[in-house]
Amino acid sequence: MQRRRSKHVDYVFVIIGGFLLVAGLFILTSASFGLAELKFDTPYFYISRQLTAVAIGLGAMFIASKIHYRFWRKAALPILIFSVGLLLILFIPKLGTDYNKGAVRWLSIGPISFQPVELVKIAFIIYIAAWLDAKKKEIKSFSHGFIPFIFIVSFVGLFLVLQPNISSFIIIAGASLILYFIGGGKSAQIAGAVLLGGLLIVGFMYVVDYNFTRLLVFLHPESDPLGSGYQIKQSLIAIGSGGILGKGFGLSELKYKHLPEPVGDSIFAVFSEELGFTGNLTLIILFLFFFWRGMLIAVRAPDRFGQLLAAGIMLIILLQVVVNIGSFTGLLPITGIPLPFISYGRSAMVALLGSLGILLNISRYAV
Repeated sequence: MQRRRSKHVDYVFVIIGGFLLVAGLFILTSASFGLAELKFDTPYFYISRQLTAVAIGLGAMFIASKIHYRFWRKAALPILIFSVGLLLILFIPKLGTDYNKGAVRWLSIGPISFQPVELVKIAFIIYIAAWLDAKKKEIKSFSHGFIPFIFIVSFVGLFLVLQPNISSFIIIAGASLILYFIGGGKSAQIAGAVLLGGLLIVGFMYVVDYNFTRLLVFLHPESDPLGSGYQIKQSLIAIGSGGILGKGFGLSELKYKHLPEPVGDSIFAVFSEELGFTGNLTLIILFLFFFWRGMLIAVRAPDRFGQLLAAGIMLIILLQVVVNIGSFTGLLPITGIPLPFISYGRSAMVALLGSLGILLNISRYAV
């Protein structure tokens, strides 16, 4: 296929993403200064490490924005194999690190520690986009389209479930199913997959006690307000106490002793306490504009692969936003999904910015 002449990237998308990135750094600074002082004797511990991740991520974004997006179609399988290989290494003693009650999610090599699942999210979306593009005539077929798709998702999902990291599997599976529908899959097949997948996930959660407890607490948060229901209870208190305008920048009280992971998963609750409903609404609107502009890049992509790849990247980001905010407002069970651009997390930040570089390259060839 003849390549279209490269144009400039989508600057509107860059500006909206830049606003989110800067806002995230300010929000993290506000949430972390006092905590970092108490825990590490320096208020700059979290923000300095996050800035390092941003610098690396921006470098990755710049490089990815210069690589023609169709390169990823050819490299899809090797990248997926490599990323799944990193997941397998997690199960090797002394390499896989447990920072979260038995969940081995970090790979430690010397002084470097990162979460392979963040690479898996990108690699899997690249592979699924390439696979759907190659199988466009067979997507509607149950035996040649749907069954192979379910096998691919289940194969990667198995390694995530064994960590266990069900929340990341739900994000990947959810984005993949929507992408399968966009790619031409039958809605009845997708509905069946959602039902079957939901039953399997609930069954696994029942086997793994702490995951099932999360589900029970979501259904009946009042049942254990000082135990399993503590985090959601404190999150709702923080959000409610923020009122319309919030208590002010850096003035959250619950982040010190009451909110678990106030710079990570729970940062939306801290933000709500400090900037209130007005701040929440502004942030959500900014995310919606960001998603709209990203999906516009997908619509304008010059070929099917570019459309699927751009849509897949945006779906991964959107689902993480929905799951994180939904979790801490009581609309969904509590998960360990970070809030993109906002939560402290170096692996997530580098992966996010790198994936946006791919999206920016696609925007260069918009029709």
